Amino acid sequence: MTRLVFKFAAITALAMASISILAAESVRYGGVDVPAETIGLANLNFQPRLDCRAHGTPIDFPDDIIVTNEGPGFVRAGTKIKWQMDGGSQGVHVLPALAPTESTYIFKANPGGIPTGRKCSADILSNPDLTIVR
Repeated sequence: MTRLVFKFAAITALAMASISILAAESVRYGGVDVPAETIGLANLNFQPRLDCRAHGTPIDFPDDIIVTNEGPGFVRAGTKIKWQMDGGSQGVHVLPALAPTESTYIFKANPGGIPTGRKCSADILSNPDLTIVR
């Protein structure tokens, strides 16, 4: 009986939190205030973390980089990122959809090559699911 009461209380708390989100006029998402109706429960997710490093061919000094979604959120198709190698090249790239742990390559990003595994930064510039209200 105690377990049943605990499960009911947990479900009730989750439902009330969901209603509170939907009833709000705006919600903070990724550091930006957006109207609650723009997000909805179907689009509510965690911000993805991106890993970026030199990888590909030739093996020792590839001219490609690999971008990996380290989760916990999904990267939506059309998400634009800015990538930059440590002390090297940089660029902007539009990503395909990436589930957590999935990767994509940016080919010919480092003309002349760079040592395999060298880290780079990848910052999200825009997300097609967000409508920013200013």
